Amino acid sequence: MKKTFLFLMSIFSLTACSKIIDIVTDTETTIEDTGLPIAENASELPITSVENNLDERSLLEEAIKQQHELHKLGFITNSFTDMNTAFVYYPLHDTFGYSATYEIPNTQTSFTFEGGTSFNHSHYESIVDKFAFKQQINNPYISLLYGKYNDELDEDYYIVGHDNNMTYILQIGSEEEGFSEEIVRLIGESLRSEVEGAFDPLYNNFSILLSDIKLPSLNEQRVAIQDIHLSVNTILDTSDIFMTYLLSEEDIITYQIASTEPQIEKSNQKANTITLNNGTKVNQFETKSMEQIFQWDDGTNYYTMTVMLKDDTIIQSDEIIEIIESAQKDTRTFDDEQFFQSLSEHPKKTDIDKQLLNMLEDLNQ
Repeated sequence: MKKTFLFLMSIFSLTACSKIIDIVTDTETTIEDTGLPIAENASELPITSVENNLDERSLLEEAIKQQHELHKLGFITNSFTDMNTAFVYYPLHDTFGYSATYEIPNTQTSFTFEGGTSFNHSHYESIVDKFAFKQQINNPYISLLYGKYNDELDEDYYIVGHDNNMTYILQIGSEEEGFSEEIVRLIGESLRSEVEGAFDPLYNNFSILLSDIKLPSLNEQRVAIQDIHLSVNTILDTSDIFMTYLLSEEDIITYQIASTEPQIEKSNQKANTITLNNGTKVNQFETKSMEQIFQWDDGTNYYTMTVMLKDDTIIQSDEIIEIIESAQKDTRTFDDEQFFQSLSEHPKKTDIDKQLLNMLEDLNQ
């Protein structure tokens, strides 16, 4: 039975999700192991800084650079529906995870591809251990094997593999959906990087112009960046950038930039409307769990900042507004304005890709 996959947008907002998502988004090293790169007297320092601000843009550039090296599905073309593609970069550990769910043309059948360096290998091994059988896949770039998951609720074919420090897991589908061992094997053989000709529709589908985004000037001695996400969901017709900032290991600020207006849950109470110095209206909400949500737009993108505190003395109300004000004044740019583009502008089909595409056309017919 095909499952619905939810890409984990933060390690702090755990949801019920698939075996694959647990693997890709779990980092092997915890914050407790590494500590936070902030000053011991952080709470005494200014919350924003022009000279010593966090550089989220360079981290986003690094994230894109790392996922370029990932071996992706070589047979993907624009005819596939890219239902959801997302990746997350963990700068404290210098690891990343990537997820893409595609729907096969002229069907309602989808499959999920995931890979990256932020894997918890115990979950990976637990999937392999549940295979009813295992077969090697002949791929010149990575060591892969496929098998059928042996579970009364899940008899899907999976592909798993390793490439240096990267791990790959694909949940393909079941025989009931028309998948065969030959199709699964060819999918594995198609994996290659963008440098080797793989086409990724993420770049064309992502609708936020990165040169337009506004980011806060947070003091790097007061705040650390836990993760940076970038995603596109063509079903909901939205793109977003999502960041998790840490004031401590338990005190968190999230910052989201979206191409479409996000919906606030009805249970959240509107507490106030704040007018910034430049005239921008910021709507403030409070949740039942006492989280504070701030929403505004700049005429192009929609912004949501959520403050989740265990220690409500760690940041003051005027400092929260200062963060939003600093984003309004942001004039920083990316070092390389062309960094967010595919290394393969068009699909480059190999003989394996062509054979596989022909077989997928006959799926469920």
